[in-house]
Amino acid sequence: MSKKNSLNILTRIVKFLFLLSGLLFCAYLIALNLPQKFYYKFKHADTYTNIDYGSSSQATSQSSIKEFRQKDIRGFKDIAISFAMKTYSIDDHNNVFQTAPFNSGIRMELSKPSTLVLIVKSNTSSGFAPIILTKSIKLNKWYNIAINIDRLGHVKIILDNEQIVNWVDRNLDFAVSDIMVGAGFDKTRVFKGKISNFKLSLKVFEKMNLAKIKIIKYVFDITLLFAIGLLIWLKKAKIWNFISKYFRVFDTLFQYPLDREEKMNLFSLVIIAGFFLSTVFHYMKGMFYNFAYPINTFLPNGVTRYGDFYGAFSPWVVSGFRGTVLAYFPSVFLILDIFARINRDPYRALAIYLTVFCCFLLVYAYKNLKSISKFNTLRNIIAVFMSYPVLFTIHTGNLESFVFIFLCLFIYFYQKEKNMLGCLFLGMAISMKIFPAVFFILMLSDKKYKQILYTMLWTLVLTVVPLAMFGGLSKSGFSNYLANLMTGQKFYKELMIISSSGNHYGHSLLNAVRVLSGNSMPPMSRVLMPYLVLSLIVFIALSLFIILYENIFWKKVALLIIAMNVLPYTSTDYKLTHLLIPLFLFINYTKKEGLDFLYVLLFSLILIPKDYYVFPWSKYYNLNTVLNPAIMLAILFLIVFQRLKINSKKLPRVE
Repeated sequence: MSKKNSLNILTRIVKFLFLLSGLLFCAYLIALNLPQKFYYKFKHADTYTNIDYGSSSQATSQSSIKEFRQKDIRGFKDIAISFAMKTYSIDDHNNVFQTAPFNSGIRMELSKPSTLVLIVKSNTSSGFAPIILTKSIKLNKWYNIAINIDRLGHVKIILDNEQIVNWVDRNLDFAVSDIMVGAGFDKTRVFKGKISNFKLSLKVFEKMNLAKIKIIKYVFDITLLFAIGLLIWLKKAKIWNFISKYFRVFDTLFQYPLDREEKMNLFSLVIIAGFFLSTVFHYMKGMFYNFAYPINTFLPNGVTRYGDFYGAFSPWVVSGFRGTVLAYFPSVFLILDIFARINRDPYRALAIYLTVFCCFLLVYAYKNLKSISKFNTLRNIIAVFMSYPVLFTIHTGNLESFVFIFLCLFIYFYQKEKNMLGCLFLGMAISMKIFPAVFFILMLSDKKYKQILYTMLWTLVLTVVPLAMFGGLSKSGFSNYLANLMTGQKFYKELMIISSSGNHYGHSLLNAVRVLSGNSMPPMSRVLMPYLVLSLIVFIALSLFIILYENIFWKKVALLIIAMNVLPYTSTDYKLTHLLIPLFLFINYTKKEGLDFLYVLLFSLILIPKDYYVFPWSKYYNLNTVLNPAIMLAILFLIVFQRLKINSKKLPRVE
């Protein structure tokens, strides 16, 4: 087989893997969300329409209350309630309507001074979920209200044609047995006003047994995968040509080559503008609208400030090798021990740690963003320190900052062809956290096989030496370390992956899916293995692409760091700091390209806070978690499609 034919086959394999991973991900999203309502079968329905209450005068009495009794049918309910109302006066606890006595159903309540609230029975410790509709009800004014709660706990409320509530609460479990319009609580709380055209529609469902649900899901998944396979192999579909065609159209819209100064100017503009806009937004939310954490800041809770540093340093000082700090890899001990030897006081050690990180970042930013103007150089450095991941890293005090430092030094010496120093610093990064091992692909693409071996040896040395220094090579010492490590990793998995904590300030692909899916997300025990398979397919395709096709250094680094951030089960936002490495490489890349403007814009958008919208199912789920992986994937696909487009035109590859 000729070299040309081999390359064509490999090209097809890479294209197929990219296409397959994208289609599988889309199918996976659909399979997670689409069939949910199909798992219920209809059981019962009731409808009440055209109900009016009150009179044109302000006088109301119990005789005008509309009451309907029925047997409460247990099951999962879809309920829709709509009406128009106006009030003549407001006392304490005037009930507009109820669906069951006391707190067992849904009740709307009007109370002083002008608050309208919906109270829904909930299987929580309080027994009910209060939903405030408005705090500014005016007398003698008509209000149009529509309430929809479905069997999955999705609550939508519209007030005067404006949607004011849109969230999911799977704990809602209300009864519909004693419907009253114009009162509640056994007619003791009468509404003083008028209600017009009250409508209530109820549907009751029961959940199918587990066997039927599995059959539906398997049939759906098989059908979906069959359709995907058909699209891939059906020649008439021409999927790849379709994508390439529209990529070319997209490409022409952003043909703005930039020189180095222009790249730095755009980067600084986006970062500084993004920082100030977010600061003003959160200040207004906190000071003018009285929102509490997390709505009033884009950073984690002040209670946890520097908590990641204290959580590692303090146990090390107190317990040393046998402390709970052993959830980390052994090389972290060396760093902690250096700080402990300098000063055992955690506050002073923190000051030293932050000084080291900030000084390195200052020098790193200066070296990479030095401008012809001193003012512009200062502006660029300030912009780096105003970026969201840098502020996040400083705020949490996480030791990921040292992984960042080591990776920066690895890239610097790697470019300088100082291989032993480069291997040392990459080994230091890998010995702290395993994810930097993705840079073995960079060495493979450059055919530096010896450097891979040297890096592995350094990683081994930096793992064994701390164990030897701190008594971990004895049988009992190693067993103790391994037990603590497994306990720590299990705790991390339960907290950050199985539960929802990893979605707070996270940016992996799985984090984004979980935030978008809300409470409809299946248990993680069913998700982790399929996601792992999908991640491996994507990483293999990406690795083959880097080794076989991509020759531009900054793009290789960008793809690997994006994979390191996006593909794990969870990635906390301090890992976004690593994106400064390919960004600085790109800024200093001398050759102009058509997509320069778009690359700078996308990199910069990742580095600013974007939590302007909070998803209804959790106050900790915001746009950052969704947009950051989406932007990183956009950069990834731009790099891939740009290279494949160049190769398809049979142009010489850019060195």
